[in-house]
Amino acid sequence: MPGPQGLHYWTALRTLWDAEMTADQARQRFCDGLYGDASPAMQTYYRHLEAFCTKTAAHSVHVTWVMPGPFSIWTDEAITALRSDVDNAAAMVPSGSTESKRIGEQAGFVDLAETFVRFKRVQRAFWHDDTPDLACRYGKARQAYLDQYQLLRD
Repeated sequence: MPGPQGLHYWTALRTLWDAEMTADQARQRFCDGLYGDASPAMQTYYRHLEAFCTKTAAHSVHVTWVMPGPFSIWTDEAITALRSDVDNAAAMVPSGSTESKRIGEQAGFVDLAETFVRFKRVQRAFWHDDTPDLACRYGKARQAYLDQYQLLRD
């Protein structure tokens, strides 16, 4: 169960029979199992993701937040850091390997978050000024977001 919340769910289940497991131990074991040699870089990715999520104090109306998550999480700083983490991880494993594909899935979520932010920025600008230029930019940004979302579903 990799996905964006894979670590969250895996840790919740794992601690049912290993209540002494720390967050760092859970992150390491999860990443060692899924990402092999890229585990250190992916542990950094998940630490960054946790820091960006908790720094905003954003909460979901559901059991857990879902990607792309609260808009306040996806700052330019967050996207740059997360992209760097997955790029570093990808360089540590053979291209086409199972680990590489799992890292690629996380990279896809970062891409979706970045596309989401661009879309929302243009959408908000369009709501305040519905010029033809912004209408065109809004349409393109919306389509880019839908296309990126579809890539993750395929």
